[in-house]
Amino acid sequence: AIFGIKMHTAWLLLTFPQALRGARMRSFARPLAAGVRTRLEPVYASATASGDDPPPESLSLRVPSPALLLNHMADRYGSTSRILMEFVDNSLDDAESLYEPAKGAYRREVRVDVFVSRRGRRLRIVDNSRGMPPETLARVVMRVGESRKRGASFVNGQFGFGMQSFRAACSSLTVRSAAADRAHQIRVERSQSDGFLLEPLAPTAPEAAALCGGSGTEVLLQGFDAQWVDESFTAAAVAREVESHFERLLDRANLRVTVWDEDAPGHGLRCSPIDYASLSPGASVKKQLPLGAGQVAHINLCVLPAGAPRTRPAGLRPEPAVSEGGADVCVSVGGAEGRPARFFVSGRRIAACGATPSFARQSANRWTLWSHPQVVGYIDITGNRSGPLQPVITRDEFKKTRGRQAAYEALVEACEAPLMDAIESTLSAATEKSLSKLEVTLTAVLADVADAERREAAERLRRERLEQRRQRAAAEGVAAERVSEQGRGGAAATVEAAAEAKPLPEQVASGLGSLIGKALAGAGETVARAIDDIKTDGAASAAAEEERRRARRQKKSPPASEPFTVRLVRGLPGQQEAGERSAETERSRLVGSVILVDSLHPDFQARWRQTRQGAPKVDERLCGYLATVVSAHYRERAYQSAARQRVDYTQAYEELIGTYCRLEEGLRAVLPALLREMQGEDAAAVAAPAAAQVAQDAARAVRPTATRSGGAEFGP
Repeated sequence: AIFGIKMHTAWLLLTFPQALRGARMRSFARPLAAGVRTRLEPVYASATASGDDPPPESLSLRVPSPALLLNHMADRYGSTSRILMEFVDNSLDDAESLYEPAKGAYRREVRVDVFVSRRGRRLRIVDNSRGMPPETLARVVMRVGESRKRGASFVNGQFGFGMQSFRAACSSLTVRSAAADRAHQIRVERSQSDGFLLEPLAPTAPEAAALCGGSGTEVLLQGFDAQWVDESFTAAAVAREVESHFERLLDRANLRVTVWDEDAPGHGLRCSPIDYASLSPGASVKKQLPLGAGQVAHINLCVLPAGAPRTRPAGLRPEPAVSEGGADVCVSVGGAEGRPARFFVSGRRIAACGATPSFARQSANRWTLWSHPQVVGYIDITGNRSGPLQPVITRDEFKKTRGRQAAYEALVEACEAPLMDAIESTLSAATEKSLSKLEVTLTAVLADVADAERREAAERLRRERLEQRRQRAAAEGVAAERVSEQGRGGAAATVEAAAEAKPLPEQVASGLGSLIGKALAGAGETVARAIDDIKTDGAASAAAEEERRRARRQKKSPPASEPFTVRLVRGLPGQQEAGERSAETERSRLVGSVILVDSLHPDFQARWRQTRQGAPKVDERLCGYLATVVSAHYRERAYQSAARQRVDYTQAYEELIGTYCRLEEGLRAVLPALLREMQGEDAAAVAAPAAAQVAQDAARAVRPTATRSGGAEFGP
């Protein structure tokens, strides 16, 4: 026992210098420990030789280059906007003590100004919050992993790493802060691990000008790497990101966040939240859902009707910009475009629900619901920060906690059923509108085809009549020529007979008259028979030609000039239910001059496509199917109009193919215009942000931000 006590005492003395903090204590302990180590080394050696294990040695983590380690950790930040949001978030966290939840407003005006210089490759964030005394400034910037915000109810910081996020993109960070009439600054280089200076600033110093002689903080990020100065490094893009990231906080009164373009002085963009009350969705889910362990999910989700405008109307002119200190400041629109259903924690965006990997794996409707462009809104997690849903250090995902899966299941159960019903209803309504437009287009194209065929038939009949007249004239000419030839033949026979009789003088006197009479009679009979034959042949030929003309007219006879109508119906009259349809089910039906096409038939459904917003995807495949069905009934009506008893199948096939080709060509010609008409409302809603983005960035104005009552909830 005594030997064990001695060994334990020796171990304490050997490790004692590592436990001491003060320089004086270390100077006293080191010689003492050295003497003890010298005297007890034989004891350790004998103990080891005897087989006894020495006591365990206490080890500590060593980081040879803290700056290098922090730089690698900062690589988790993948965008300039995410880095910027860390510093804007710090400004809003600092102002949280000024917020009065009962009034939904800050006790005084809180201003956060973001300055963007693309040419200078720098960002600057200035606020008029409480500011920091020098000891707090040094702790916030220098202490990594230590945050006194952890456990606070409605602030976001808890990791103590946000200040170090600059290391991913830029070369230096400068923080200036003023509190209690004292201002200090500290500068950190990306490659620096020690030697930092906390410098006081005189109130008249140029560096303190942005603090306006009061309380507040200024953060300057300089020397951004070239690859980080992308399309998101503009005042307009930063303003949109601030609106999306801090949407839930921007609805508070007495808060003003403005983004300025330092390359174009005097132009600012004031950020504002989405005006959910103006959306008037068809269906919404609004509730507070307990998640356990003191956490509550505030759910505000809706499904916008197909074609519903998600931004201000294109014809609405922006209000004049507000003048602030000689500068023009424009208020943002606060539209819902690009704002799908998103997760928030304490008013700060985490990620879109469909883009949060852990949640997407939990739900079977990631694409059909949570990534649906018509589903907008938020799920805001508040309450205990140690609850089931805790954000990771980069705040774009939730930690794998013990209660995360149960929380996700509760959210899915509360939201998915009503939202899916609303999506189905929206798609059904969009389908009906699209089918109505397609009906009108089909009817118009068919009318054009019928008019064209009637004009062709009339022209063909005119040409046939001209041909008949020409043939009759030619036949009459041939008949006259034959008569003339027969007459000439009879006269020649008479002259020949007379010539033969001249050498017979004994007959001339006695029978010349009779011979001449017989010759003339024979010639007359010959001519008469020839004329009768010509008349008989001409009558038979004319009858046969008339029969052929009548048959041709019957074959080419177009439908009567009656208005044809095409209707796309959900099931034909007397047909079985849609769920029992098969490929053998009747596809269409002709009722009078109305062509009914079953839009629930499998062949139609196989060719009918829609976007997730409900807009149709009418392509050439569907046009070909409709042209086939409609042309068949159209030709059927043509045969009925012609009262055809017998059908020439070759001719009928040629006529059907001709009508089909004309109808398909007509549909293909109007297809682009048809799609624009069908998608007109949706295209306006989607294209309006792109078309009006320049106008929004230059002069975005919708409503003042002094009072925001009711804007956080959906309309009726």
